[in-house]
Amino acid sequence: MIAPRHVIFLACVVLAVWGADARAAVITSEPRIALVVGNSAYRNAPPLRNPVNDARDMAKALRELGFQVIQLENGTKQQLERAIGQFSAKLTDSSVGLFYYSGHGIQENGHNYLIPVEAELATEGSVMLETVDVDVVLQLMNLAQTRVNLVILDACRSNPFERRFRGLGRGLAPVEQAPRGTLIAYSTAPGKVASDGDGANGLYTAELLKAIRQPGLTVEQIFKTVRIGVSTASNDNQTPWEASSLTGEFFFKPLAPVVAAPSPPPAPAPAANPDAADIAFWNSIKDASQAAPFETYLKRFPKGLFSDLAQFKIAELSKPGANAAPRPAAAALPPTQGAQPPPTASQQPGIQSPSTQGPVPEDAQKLVDAGIEAYARGHLDEAIQKLKAAIEIRDTARAEFYLGEAYFGKDDKSAAAAAYQRSIKLAGPLRRLYVDAIARRNVGVP
Repeated sequence: MIAPRHVIFLACVVLAVWGADARAAVITSEPRIALVVGNSAYRNAPPLRNPVNDARDMAKALRELGFQVIQLENGTKQQLERAIGQFSAKLTDSSVGLFYYSGHGIQENGHNYLIPVEAELATEGSVMLETVDVDVVLQLMNLAQTRVNLVILDACRSNPFERRFRGLGRGLAPVEQAPRGTLIAYSTAPGKVASDGDGANGLYTAELLKAIRQPGLTVEQIFKTVRIGVSTASNDNQTPWEASSLTGEFFFKPLAPVVAAPSPPPAPAPAANPDAADIAFWNSIKDASQAAPFETYLKRFPKGLFSDLAQFKIAELSKPGANAAPRPAAAALPPTQGAQPPPTASQQPGIQSPSTQGPVPEDAQKLVDAGIEAYARGHLDEAIQKLKAAIEIRDTARAEFYLGEAYFGKDDKSAAAAAYQRSIKLAGPLRRLYVDAIARRNVGVP
C-alpha cells in the first residue's frame, strides 16, 4: 500500500483487487462476502445520477453469483467505516471478499480516498479527516488473510471538488505496490475521466454487470470483454486499464466446478497507516451491548489504541444487569459528533476531553459547520468568529484545526500555530492524521 503524500488529484477510477486462487464455482464451500456502497445524494456537491442504481444492480448480480451482500446507500463517513468493519468481521482465510463502491473519490498523490455524502472538503488537510482511506479496506482484507479479495471502486464521475485546491489533477495514479495475486482494474486510463453513462448505470459498471454473468470467463477475460464494450460505446474516448500479479484463476460463473491450483499465501503489504485497521474495527463495535465484540478486538489488537477502553467495556458489560440500560457511545472517529477516548496525562491542562462531556452539543456542531463553510467561501473573519463561538461551547480538535486554517489564511501564523497545537492535543487516536495535515503549513508545530 502507498504512504500518504501531499499533492491532490481527483480519483476517477474503478479499482478491482482480486485474490489469486479460489474454488471456481458459484455454489461453493468457500463463503463469498460482499460490501456494496452507492453514494449519490451529496450534501455539499450536486447529486450524482447513477451510483445508487449501480450499487443496487451490483448487489443483485452478486447475490445471484453466491455472495452474501452487505448494502449501504448514501453513507456518511461513520456509516461507511462501520459497514467496512462489519464486512471485515465476516472475512476468514477461506472466504472470498468483495468491496464495491460507486460515488465520488479523490486521490492525494497516489493515495486514494472515498468521499462520504456529508464531506466538507474545505482544505487539503481536511481530505484525510473527512474521507475514508481505501487502504483501510485493503489492510483489513490482508489482516483476515482472505485468499480472494475483490475491491471495485467506481469513482469516475466529473468531480465538483477539483477546483478547490491547487495542484489538483484528473484521474487516478497507478497503484505502486499491491499484494501478490492481485488484479487492479481501472474504468479508464490513469489521468483520464470516465463517462457516467446515459442510462441507469455508469458506462463501466453497465459493461461489468453484463460480463460477470457470462459463464466460463476468467477474471482476465471478463476485463478484456469490459474494455472492448466500454471502448466501443465511448468511441474510444474511454479505455479501461488493468495491472495484474495474478498467479491463479477465478471465475464468477464457471461452466463447471473446477478447483484451481493453490497458490502461495500473499506476501504482506506495507501499511500506509499502521492504526487504520485498528480504528476501523473499533468503529464497527464501539456501540456493542455485549462483551464478545470487545473480547474479539483485544484478540486482534492486544496493544491497540483502544485496548484499555475495551477492557473497561468488558468489565462493565460483564456485571449483572449491565445490558438493562443503554450505555454512552465509545470513541468515534473522525473528530466530529461523538465522544473520543479519555484524556491522557500528556494532554494540556485546562483542555477537557470530549469523552468526559458526552456528544458535541448540536448548537456547537452547527457553529463549527458554519465556520467551515465561511472559510471555504473565503470569509475568514466570519469563520474565526463562528469557530471561536463553537469552542466556547465545546472545544474539539476539528474546530481548533479549522480555526488554525482561518488564521493561516490571514497570515497570522502565531495564532494559527496555537490553534493547530490545541487541535493536536484534542485529537486522541487521530493525532497522527492532524499532525500530517498541519505539517504542510510549516508553522513550527511538531
